[in-house]
Amino acid sequence: MNNCTFAEIFSVLDIAAMERLDNGAFQLIGTAPKWLNRFFPEIADKKQYMAGDEISSFLQHFMVDAQYFWNAKTFGRLKSEPWVETDEAGNECPFEATAIHVWERKILLIQIASYSYEEKQVIIQKGRELALAHHRLAQAEAELKKAKEAAERASQAKSEFLANMSHEIRTPLAGIIGITDMALGTAPRREHLEMIAQSAQSLLGIVNDILDLSKIEAQKLEFYIEDFDLHTLMEKIISDFLLRAEKKGLELNLSILPDVPRYVNGDAGRLRQVVVNLIGNAIKFTHQGEIVLKIKKIDENTDSAVLLFSVKDTGIGIPKNKLTELFHNFNQLDSSYSKKYGGTGLGLAISKKLSEMMGGTIGVQSKENQGSTFYFTAKFRIASEKRMTAPEEDHGENIQARLNILLAEDNAFNQKIMSYFLAKAGHDAVIVSNGKEVLEALKIQQFDLILMDVQMPEMDGIETTKAIRSAENPIPIIALTAYAMKGDRERFLDAGMDDYLSKPVKLEDLSKAIRRVSQLSRK
Repeated sequence: MNNCTFAEIFSVLDIAAMERLDNGAFQLIGTAPKWLNRFFPEIADKKQYMAGDEISSFLQHFMVDAQYFWNAKTFGRLKSEPWVETDEAGNECPFEATAIHVWERKILLIQIASYSYEEKQVIIQKGRELALAHHRLAQAEAELKKAKEAAERASQAKSEFLANMSHEIRTPLAGIIGITDMALGTAPRREHLEMIAQSAQSLLGIVNDILDLSKIEAQKLEFYIEDFDLHTLMEKIISDFLLRAEKKGLELNLSILPDVPRYVNGDAGRLRQVVVNLIGNAIKFTHQGEIVLKIKKIDENTDSAVLLFSVKDTGIGIPKNKLTELFHNFNQLDSSYSKKYGGTGLGLAISKKLSEMMGGTIGVQSKENQGSTFYFTAKFRIASEKRMTAPEEDHGENIQARLNILLAEDNAFNQKIMSYFLAKAGHDAVIVSNGKEVLEALKIQQFDLILMDVQMPEMDGIETTKAIRSAENPIPIIALTAYAMKGDRERFLDAGMDDYLSKPVKLEDLSKAIRRVSQLSRK
């Protein structure tokens, strides 16, 4: 049977026939039926259809099944379920397809499905449902592709972040180890200790950034709301950065508009964290010119105000195509920036989250080689000067009496540090390494206060505190902990502790905590 006979048969039966060629294309056989132009113009126009070209989604899926059928060289035919196509005028028509093997030739047949009116309506309805399902499937595939690309970008960003983080952590560690070796090899000098302290602070800053991000993502970041002097806080921040700016030959200025309230209610520490990050970045990326921190009021009602904080610099600027990536986790402009300027890529991501938690937003305007303006808004309740807590003064009642303190700490280095702090503050200390030793020491000796490490071997701080309280011992207990997540404070207080300090502990914070719990115990 030749092609002409094939064509004549298909023409009489009103069937569109296509042969699959060796190159994967489908070649029309004979004259195409008139309906092919209406419902499958992409096939009729080309005369040769390549797999993957735009065509009916149902027919595309059937061609996949047909390919398996032909490859298996199975005798017989593979028939599709009926489906519905729609022409440009909105007319619908049911079709069915058949794959056959004829003398080693792979033939695909498409024809109008012949059914009664009722059957045709059912097929049309099923076709519409099928078309809708295919549409949803296509949407899901597109969304899946986007999600996959986003996941790949996130994975790449995290890989770059880990590489940067390794460098950022190793740098201060190398400084600490190197300067320590120098100090051990010679008579220690103050500058050695200052360099060690500076490297340690850098390392602590990185750890704090990681901890903040984890707390934000776990929705466990706490805000400590209090009244504070906004103007004084901003002046102090500028003062802290002045020397650093002067070393680079930069001007650093502060502009607070007259209508900005001086006393507000909010988390001064978190506000400072965002402003410090923006000013620090501005100094880092600016080589000449000036940096200006400006605060103005953009909205106000009877008891609150929305303030706009902006940090404008004359630095290197940011490429336009990079602006949207700045506030994502683990993100820096590219690896060359991290190598040249350092940083973990977490600061702006954390600042974005904090500004949102303060009821505002964050953004940036920038021109490459001209400078940038980072800005954020935050909402504060307005406080009165009368509500401001006066700073503590060392009157006679605040002079700390010499206390006998039980220190429960299992780490030898921390034992030495804390015992030094306590001796410097004028207190006596007895050191134990776990909760069982705490209970034994209380049986032997009288103490004024316990500094209790939370995580200790054999018997931890919380279990030990519960045991002390169950014995109706009212001795003040301060928790020493590396935990800093939301809910930890409540957990410690519920166990019976009176206060807590996060490690690394500073002498000033330790003295204040001892004073607080001592005053409470006297009451």
